Amino acid sequence: MLLELLSELFRPPYDVYQVIMIALILLLWVYTVAMVSYVFRRLLFNREIKRFFVEHRVKTGMVMQYEIIDGETYTTISPAIPGMSSILVPKAHQTPDQFAIVLECRDAGVRFHAKYKIPSSDYKKHKKGATVRIEDDWTPIGFQVL
Repeated sequence: MLLELLSELFRPPYDVYQVIMIALILLLWVYTVAMVSYVFRRLLFNREIKRFFVEHRVKTGMVMQYEIIDGETYTTISPAIPGMSSILVPKAHQTPDQFAIVLECRDAGVRFHAKYKIPSSDYKKHKKGATVRIEDDWTPIGFQVL
């Protein structure tokens, strides 16, 4: 059934609707491949980060810099008066900012920069160049071997 539908769709001569359908199918295919590729790369990157930090369990590091990762802004549309109005009103929402710290660490002769996601209460708690203890609630989000 599906093969018959596809053979009918891709059989020349093409009319406007067939061209539009072919373009939409190709766009859907490209989008699907891009999303699967992105998810796969993200999973591999997260696995690599976890493996690196399991192998190099450091307890302290020297503060290199602090970073603010801006929250995402998105818009939703809802009725002006719920259940009674057909007038739609856009509402802007923003996810909270994320804070990160970059530390220079050493473990078994390996020198690297470790990036951790930290709570807002720890943001700029220590000065640059200070040696800090890595807290249990800090989440590793990246590294760079020097």
